[in-house]
Amino acid sequence: MRSFFRSFSIILLVLWMGFIFYMSAQPAEVSSEISGSVIEIIAEKVYPNFAELSSVEKTEVVASFQFVARKSAHIIAFAVLGVLSFLSFVSYRRLRFSVRMLLSALLCLLYAASDEYHQRFVSGRSCELRDFLLDAAGIIGAILICLLLVKIIPPLRRKTAFLKKTVPPNAELSEHEQLLKPVGEAVDTTRDEVALLECAILEKEKTIEHLTSSLAEKTEEIIKLNAQNKEFDMNSHKGIELSSEMQYAAAVIGKSVIEVTKVCNKILTNDKSENSKELVNLALGRNEVLKANILKILDEPIEFSKKQKLIEKEKCEAVDYFNSIIAQMC
Repeated sequence: MRSFFRSFSIILLVLWMGFIFYMSAQPAEVSSEISGSVIEIIAEKVYPNFAELSSVEKTEVVASFQFVARKSAHIIAFAVLGVLSFLSFVSYRRLRFSVRMLLSALLCLLYAASDEYHQRFVSGRSCELRDFLLDAAGIIGAILICLLLVKIIPPLRRKTAFLKKTVPPNAELSEHEQLLKPVGEAVDTTRDEVALLECAILEKEKTIEHLTSSLAEKTEEIIKLNAQNKEFDMNSHKGIELSSEMQYAAAVIGKSVIEVTKVCNKILTNDKSENSKELVNLALGRNEVLKANILKILDEPIEFSKKQKLIEKEKCEAVDYFNSIIAQMC
């Protein structure tokens, strides 16, 4: 879609340049006739009695507006050129926004200068600095208006990408580079970019807070389970200790809780994509499956050594699953 928009904008820009060149190539007499016809059409709408005036009076009215109309045409024609140039350059998101705006303005100003120089060779036309300044005013004014609209309208601000450069989605960055990347972007970006980053950070903090709360609840359940196994009815069952099987299972579950906590923290720290919450939920769910399988193994009527091997197998499968989740962040 962006490539189609860019191509369409460039085509309109080239066509409009050709139209300006065509109008500048008209001799002075032809240009005066064209502007006079336009003034007459406007005068018929503005002056209700214009049609009843004599030809001499009509000529005087047209002549009085001839200068203003011709100079206004300069401003309007090059203002349209500035808008089309802005639309053509704004889609190049790999360039900094300020560079795109500078290139857009320079292209229009160079064309305005070449247009004035071109009029030196047209009969009855001349190259004037005043006309070039009017052209420049139209160009700069149009680009500033477009820039203002981009800044005050959030959807346009996001689509025009106020970033210095984009990072390919498959780029592999070290943890050190990932930590330094937001800092480097914040230094080089504009105030609007900083505001957008702050909004994104607030949203991520809310997500992290929710996931941390969920993780804390799961951890609290495991702690309560361990506490129940170690301190069950201490007042009436003093001296009773947990069996070696229960102690081993509790130790494996505790280590699994620590491992899944590390995995969740790594996901929330390094993964800035939209599926970070889904990855955390997958990790927490796999840990619950491990806990249920361990408790099921403990209830089986087999030797402790066999139970230990089955629990170790479940633990290794859970660790492999956690590693596969981390691999999805690359």
